[in-house]
Amino acid sequence: MLAKDSSYNNLLLFGGKFTTGTTTTYFGDSWTFNGTNWALKTLSTAPMARAYSAMATDTSGQVVLFGGFDGTYLNYTWGWNGTAWSQPRPYPRPPAPRMAAVP
Repeated sequence: MLAKDSSYNNLLLFGGKFTTGTTTTYFGDSWTFNGTNWALKTLSTAPMARAYSAMATDTSGQVVLFGGFDGTYLNYTWGWNGTAWSQPRPYPRPPAPRMAAVP
């Protein structure tokens, strides 16, 4: 997933998957793009690896990640503040499955 990080004027890329034959690998890495260079972020706390999640910038400029699929359907919310992920745990939350496409 890709979203604009308004607080740092970057793009944020998180997650994805790669399938070869019968093996699927889910990614949980966070990358930022400043218009010229990609940078892999080394983080102590991050969402679980996943694909098919949704990411958007909220009204405060924070990037919000929701849902996805890692072999099971996920319905967790994470926030990105420009340098780190946190899990705000809003309740109630929409039920899983909610994702871009069925894998």
